[in-house]
Amino acid sequence: MSNPSSDSSSIDATLAQPSLQADQVDFSNSEKVVEFEDVSLGYGSRIVLSGVNLSIHQGQLIALIGGSGSGKSTILRGVTGQIRPKTGVVKLFSQVSNVISTKELSELRKKMGVLFQQGALFTDLNTFENVAYPLRELTQMDEAQIVDRVLEKLSAVGLKAAAHLNISEVSGGMA
Repeated sequence: MSNPSSDSSSIDATLAQPSLQADQVDFSNSEKVVEFEDVSLGYGSRIVLSGVNLSIHQGQLIALIGGSGSGKSTILRGVTGQIRPKTGVVKLFSQVSNVISTKELSELRKKMGVLFQQGALFTDLNTFENVAYPLRELTQMDEAQIVDRVLEKLSAVGLKAAAHLNISEVSGGMA
């Protein structure tokens, strides 16, 4: 069991350390790993963000902060290629992600680290599609094999009947 006062003093000491400001670090000689040029992102016909310009250089650590519904997850989905831009250009490691193949995009994703606030499920996909997603992206399985494997895994955890449900409709007590 830790001592709360020592934890507090450790945190205070860490916070008291001088930190580098973004303008004190020169990333101009490092590769741009993500670049948005006048990008619009959305779902279906609905535009959620427009006119987004963003550059992230190798070695930069960034955090997207904003209120609920402000577009943080949408930007991350644009970065990872889960959604393609409606307009503009998204470049990942100098490659235009709008036009590359799914296989090429999968290779680029292996170079990324993205953490979503609410776990690893895609809210715009149903239960079946969430389980199928990595099989489609990372294996050479054909669609029939994917269907069989997904249904097998959903059955194993008691969620086969929930395969068609949206993630928001599935509760922890269903399994």
